[in-house]
Amino acid sequence: MKFNLEAGETSTLQIVGRHFRLFSAETESIQATFYSASGAVYYAGELKTAVGLDFSDRNDFPEPFARVELVSDTAQTLDIWASPVKADDDRLSGNFDINAALSVAQTAPANAETKPVQTISTTTEVLPVRAGRKTALIQVSSDVIVDDAINGVTVSGSFGWDNQTALNLTPVSGSVDVRILEEY
Repeated sequence: MKFNLEAGETSTLQIVGRHFRLFSAETESIQATFYSASGAVYYAGELKTAVGLDFSDRNDFPEPFARVELVSDTAQTLDIWASPVKADDDRLSGNFDINAALSVAQTAPANAETKPVQTISTTTEVLPVRAGRKTALIQVSSDVIVDDAINGVTVSGSFGWDNQTALNLTPVSGSVDVRILEEY
């Protein structure tokens, strides 16, 4: 559903559901408050573009949300979806232009940072704690153990780190080159 949001004004939507997704907006996020039919607040805070909310497993709110208030500092058109049942958004299926994909892959987003190559031979913190990290792509030249050398997981090649905690790597043997692209 397309919805026009005026700058600085609270817009109220009388919609019932347990699932909500902001498919697209002209800004990275908006402010949203979800209410039950009785007026209890389910969630109040930032709602990021392309992120869905699932209230179906909230035992503290057994009823669906019945009203949503949206606020943005910018006037914009939103593409939103709300429903009592869960659905998948597979907008990436279809035809694919490999040349366009390659040009996108070769250009890091403005909020991304390529770290200098690190050569490690013992357990090393290769990524510190970062509250604003969205994801990091890590490429290693040979096998490493993630986190704890005794209980950790062995990985090789490339892997993603999709959390904000520190990342410790231990080489399985010898030294390992570590390359990192971090998005925050």
